[in-house]
Amino acid sequence: MLLREIVLHNFGGYRGRHSIDLTPPSPSQPIILFGGLNGAGKTTLLDAMQLVLYGKRARCAGRGNLAYDEYLRRCVNRSVAEREGAALELCFEAVFDGVVAVFRIHRSWERAGAGVREHLAVSRDDIDSMLLTERWDEIVEELMPLDISSLFFFDGEKIEALADPERAGLVIATAVDSLLGLNLLDRLSVDLVALERKKRAITADSDTRENLAKLEEAVASARAQRARALQEKASRLNEVDRTETVLRSARDAFRKQGGELFEKKGQIEHRRQLLSTQLLEIEHRLFDVAAGPLPLRLVSDLLAQVVEQRGREKDASNADLMAEALDGRDSDMLVAVGPALSKSARAKLEDFLAADRVERSRLAHVPRYLAVPDDIDQRLAFVWPNELGRLAAQTSDLLAARELVIAEIDEVDRTLAAVPAADAVAALSAQCDEASRLLEEARARHTVASELVEEAARAVADHEARLQRAYRDASATVAGEEDARRIVDHAGRVRETLDLFRRSLLDRHLSSIEAAVLDSLRRLLRKQQLISDLRLDPDTFELGLFDRDGNRVSTERLSAGERQLLAVALLWGLARVSGKQLPTIVDTPLGRLDSTHRRLIAERYFPNASHQVLLLSTDEEIDQNLLDVIRPSIGRMYELRYDDATGSTSVVDGYFWAEEASHVA
Repeated sequence: MLLREIVLHNFGGYRGRHSIDLTPPSPSQPIILFGGLNGAGKTTLLDAMQLVLYGKRARCAGRGNLAYDEYLRRCVNRSVAEREGAALELCFEAVFDGVVAVFRIHRSWERAGAGVREHLAVSRDDIDSMLLTERWDEIVEELMPLDISSLFFFDGEKIEALADPERAGLVIATAVDSLLGLNLLDRLSVDLVALERKKRAITADSDTRENLAKLEEAVASARAQRARALQEKASRLNEVDRTETVLRSARDAFRKQGGELFEKKGQIEHRRQLLSTQLLEIEHRLFDVAAGPLPLRLVSDLLAQVVEQRGREKDASNADLMAEALDGRDSDMLVAVGPALSKSARAKLEDFLAADRVERSRLAHVPRYLAVPDDIDQRLAFVWPNELGRLAAQTSDLLAARELVIAEIDEVDRTLAAVPAADAVAALSAQCDEASRLLEEARARHTVASELVEEAARAVADHEARLQRAYRDASATVAGEEDARRIVDHAGRVRETLDLFRRSLLDRHLSSIEAAVLDSLRRLLRKQQLISDLRLDPDTFELGLFDRDGNRVSTERLSAGERQLLAVALLWGLARVSGKQLPTIVDTPLGRLDSTHRRLIAERYFPNASHQVLLLSTDEEIDQNLLDVIRPSIGRMYELRYDDATGSTSVVDGYFWAEEASHVA
């Protein structure tokens, strides 16, 4: 079995819907690690696993002595409305009928006055199955028997019980009984004792015997009617199962022929139309951009030359204006200062001024051929280079978007081309519709048959109650001593046979259990020479430990940490002997261990306990150091965070010190 996903909706402290992926990403990473402080919802998660699988038979830690209905009522999150309920859903894959199948169990309930209405639905490979739903208590016993589930779903409490020498024998006896089915033999013995006490021969007067005979006949008739109703219900259930198989086959054939694409053709065509509209909008925007100054990017070199030439021509025009101004200035200067100068000084000043005018006139001798208006500078400054760069970037984005839309249109067109013609899938579609119709009719007939079974069962209960009252009334005349002795004698012999069979079964399997537990213990212990042998007493299930010299080692000599390692080894060994490939779920397993023993369990047990290991830990159990130890074996990490303000728990990716957390759906 491999757990894929669990969904909690308004269950306990989990308000709203929480979907948690439990699939290990690879065989070398079997550990799914959950971190949470005390009260954050770790045990609630373990209870949810068991409740969704076993319903009222689940051994939930939070139930105690509560009646099942009352327990379900208390499991609904307190902050939700009265009319709302809670739901659990578990998806897993397992081998069933010789093939790997994917099961999804949906168990929900809501308050109904003082009681609770519970609903169960089971699907296999995404097909709802009434047969599986009706027989789920039987099916789950094939997949994960309740009696051995405690070997795979356990918490720190169970480890502490096994680590206590005074309590270990009882816990081991319970586990071995469940593993070998000895509890069935014990229940049979109890039933035989009850039979010995109840069986009496009726030797009453004729009127009493006649009345009892009539009542017995009525009971027999009612039981026969119930048997017929049960047979009819079973027949209808088989009919439902057959029609579900036919529907599954029809849907598979319809899917292989492209029927799903055909059904989605309208959606695909609508998507094609939206993409075409999107492409048209992009192209219109490209046209708008192209209608502006963007085409100037084609002559960007010439535009740069125009800007440069415009600068030279503007400088030349300024030089012309300067030359005209200097001519007047120079004449005025010579008139103003000339008489005060000597002849040689005046000549030097005239030469200097003339040379200056010649130099400035040279700057004005630039070819002028643009003949542009005066506001050209402002226009060029707007276009070159920033605006053209912005338009180019916008055009590039639009072209990229256009390519993506065209690629998506091509993909949609290929999908549309793969859609089969209506006549190609019409027959298969009709088969699916007909199979669905037949399934609905079969389910309706099964519902009617179920109601008849309930009616017949009530009739049987009524007649049996009358007969029982008649037996009690006639008890004063009951004196069937001979039959009583015979029944007691045979019942005693059967119980003796059962005792012999129980002893033989234990003798046959106890050695393999001892070997598996010893091997598991040696893997965990730091002191390899401490324990060399291990024995279980078949009567008391007291655990005997022996050193390499054959001397008995008292469990009192073991440290508290070593006793807890022994407890883990017991559970590990029993799980290995069971032969079941089941996930292991451990809640707060390291509470009283020192750092050395914690590291041993982290290194040697967690990565090897099963092909899928769910660990529920506090920040003090699997701390930063141990997280680094088991990190190579971790496939997924989640943190359970309790919010005092909302009174609810949320599930986020990551662990206390691991990577940044993000909310899980």
